[in-house]
Amino acid sequence: MDRRPTAIFLSLRMRSYLTFWGALVALLVSPGLRVVPQHLYAQSRDAALIQTLHHGQDPEARRQAAIRISKLDVTVALEPLMKALLADRSPIVRAACADALATLGTPAALSALRAATHDENAGVKQKAEAAVDKLTKLAAQPLEKLLVLISSPPGKGGGAKVATSIVGLPQRLRDEFTRELKNSADIELRDDPKAIESSESAFAIESTVTSLQKRTTPRGELEVSCDINVTISLLPGKRVVGIVSGGASTFSPRDSAARVSKSQVADLESQALSQAVQAATENLLSFLRGQRKTKSH
Repeated sequence: MDRRPTAIFLSLRMRSYLTFWGALVALLVSPGLRVVPQHLYAQSRDAALIQTLHHGQDPEARRQAAIRISKLDVTVALEPLMKALLADRSPIVRAACADALATLGTPAALSALRAATHDENAGVKQKAEAAVDKLTKLAAQPLEKLLVLISSPPGKGGGAKVATSIVGLPQRLRDEFTRELKNSADIELRDDPKAIESSESAFAIESTVTSLQKRTTPRGELEVSCDINVTISLLPGKRVVGIVSGGASTFSPRDSAARVSKSQVADLESQALSQAVQAATENLLSFLRGQRKTKSH
């Protein structure tokens, strides 16, 4: 009887570590100085705004929070604004959320906005209808493609040292990102720096597997977790502008950890890598598209 465990993907851990220029420069200039990265302060402020939007007692405070959240990165702002648009008890807050989602300018908000066009409050309906109209027009416009260079994998000894059954991990990681990014209509991939003109603005990405770990869960499953970092640089000049990451875990069936073979471990690792790349790619695309939005403003 074949008791081969079937790898089942159960969870994604998606994180974004965005711009960090100030802390990086400080650390490079003053190695002895301990600096708290600026993105940690930003994350704290963002969390406070979202907390106010969801749980603040004063409707005006929640309305102001919605306006300020619209200035944040779309990966942070989208979900809390959509939730408040459909659930907040105050019409002035719901209307502000509709405006904020229009400001974000992402078609991902259209489903929530269309639902809000049936709001019981006429003002909210009007704001939602205007936002739907704006985002529908934006979605129909052809986007200028973002030029992305996928750096070659590091040579022998390069990159993070992780124990893995995956053969040729750096190249496999690069291939996974290439496949994911090719599915994005607004991304133009290049694999040779010489193919980029000096006058062209482009982003270079370098990906690294920061950890690939195995453990036995209390349920007797073998869990394989994979975490990936992607460094994003602006060309020409290769100035680092941000870091995003993604993580994923795969599990063997319950009470099977002791029987998992080497080939089955390799399957779990391979699936964890693919899923982690998908999570990191979502964060990468949000970051890159945010750069386009910043440039247009």
